[in-house]
Amino acid sequence: MLLILLLGPATALIVPGLRSSLREAPTCSQHRRSLPPLLASKQVEVDNSQPTLRQWAAAESRAVAPLLTLYTLHAVLKRTLDSLGLAFPASIVGMLSGFGVLCAIRRALCAETADALESFFAPACRLFRVWLAAIFAPGLISLPLVMPPLPVRELVTFMFLICGGYACSLATGVLVATQLAPCEDGTSSTSTSTSTSTSTSTTTSGVASTPASPLPPPPVYVPFPRSQQRFLAVSALLLLGVHVGCANLAPNLPHLLSNLVLNLGLLATTLGAFSLASTLTPRAVQVYCHPFLQCSAATLLACAAVGSLTGRGWRLVLSSYAAPTTGAGGWLSQLLGACVVSFSLQLYAYRRPLLTRAGQIVGSALLCTFVSMLVSASAARLSGVSTVLRLALLPRTTTTALAGELGRLLNVAPAVGLLAAFSTAILALATGKPLLGLLGATDPVVRGIAISSAAHGGAVVAMSDEPEAFPFAVLTMNLSAAAAVLLLSLRPVRALLLAIAGA
Repeated sequence: MLLILLLGPATALIVPGLRSSLREAPTCSQHRRSLPPLLASKQVEVDNSQPTLRQWAAAESRAVAPLLTLYTLHAVLKRTLDSLGLAFPASIVGMLSGFGVLCAIRRALCAETADALESFFAPACRLFRVWLAAIFAPGLISLPLVMPPLPVRELVTFMFLICGGYACSLATGVLVATQLAPCEDGTSSTSTSTSTSTSTSTTTSGVASTPASPLPPPPVYVPFPRSQQRFLAVSALLLLGVHVGCANLAPNLPHLLSNLVLNLGLLATTLGAFSLASTLTPRAVQVYCHPFLQCSAATLLACAAVGSLTGRGWRLVLSSYAAPTTGAGGWLSQLLGACVVSFSLQLYAYRRPLLTRAGQIVGSALLCTFVSMLVSASAARLSGVSTVLRLALLPRTTTTALAGELGRLLNVAPAVGLLAAFSTAILALATGKPLLGLLGATDPVVRGIAISSAAHGGAVVAMSDEPEAFPFAVLTMNLSAAAAVLLLSLRPVRALLLAIAGA
């Protein structure tokens, strides 16, 4: 595993001149200081001089090499885990291992090598950070295909239980994270780590140094320029229109070609709707209706419209979108593993406060996960819902990558577990920040830990615009997933939860 995760250093050594260029590139912490928040969930304010499509593409092209490296790392690690018979997600293993390897390189070998790796992967981290919610969207969009029929009364009760359990888990997370906080304020280390370079560059032995000539301001990064939005909108309309026209006028067109045109149009729909929602929707509205939900709804509407106009029906069009290798949703989902692995670089940038708060993070993940399962099992039994729905509530606070696997461990249909996980994530997007405010959670560390222990990936997306809370949300999400697997794998704990749930 260590050799796999060191492919990044090997790449830096193989490509001529890459290492020297990496040292000159700004690190992730410097990106945070010099660039505006790179957020999919916030409206980006820019000046009137927006980049052209070619300029935007040229800026994003710097992410291709690190993105392919991350994708390869995840693919090799996934194959290795599969060969060992381990069902734990390779993305989580890669993220935690990558964070550990970078810290080990910095401590045992050379800090410059670790910083060079951070700089090399910084463009990919930025790209993933901007499009994070859009990469998660296909899982929700494809959910209607796998959902079994459920009685309306039980489904409504199930949703009420999820809402109540989410609120209880969030309150528990705030309480536990606050109680486990170290005596000394660890948040100061975050600001210290991000301001060290600035202070050292402006002072030498306590004397301010004035540059010979004023430096030009850094270029403003615009993740969603209008030229990009126009291109995606025109592409979506044109490609979907071509597909509908060919389906009605040339039904004998090769299926492979027709399917490619359809999925390219749906891909442009998902990305275009997300881009437009991120810039046109007011921030006050985004708090309750995240661009993640808006682009998901737009894609489902596009599938319904194409299915109606072609006579195929929405289900067949959506099935084409969700196909693992040939569908637009499958293409985006294939980036999810590399995206999670890239979080290791963002964790590395905040390594000092993370290590300072290690006990708080680990303790909160274990305690909150266990309490969440106990509360879910008790409430489900009192509500009188079916056994399948009772057990599906147990892993609701874990990441969707594991919800299906934990459902199999509990003999529950994976789709029902996914419904619980996605519903919890959507609640976090819509109500996470207002509830944290009502609970008095102002410390970024407590906010990140609490919401992530209650709502996994939804919390990560919700916290993507809070740089000091985001790394804690990411690490807590993955540790909570590991805690859920550990607890449910222990026979006494699993027997206790099943007995409380009445299963």
